[in-house]
Amino acid sequence: MTLSHFANEVKALVTDKLQTLRQTKVKMILKCVMQNTNIAPGEVTAVEAEFHSKVEINLDGSDVNETYDITADKTRDNMAAFQRLEMEIRIHSLFGTSYREKINH
Repeated sequence: MTLSHFANEVKALVTDKLQTLRQTKVKMILKCVMQNTNIAPGEVTAVEAEFHSKVEINLDGSDVNETYDITADKTRDNMAAFQRLEMEIRIHSLFGTSYREKINH
């Protein structure tokens, strides 16, 4: 499953959750397993990784689709930057997104 496909699949679930997290600061965290294969010895190294978005404020009037798109785009950008630095590492599996929230007082 590609990252874009995964993001499209979970969008409805995440935006529904964002509807319940009004008046909060939210941050998307994408959890996945990254894998690097060293061809010469045939060695495979896998590591769990998390990629985060910036914090967005989800107010009562916020468009949750826009909030999702902003946080998902930033998360994808962070993953792409990591992959540019580690050219041989690729996504092996995606196993979830979560939103951390902090209630504003």
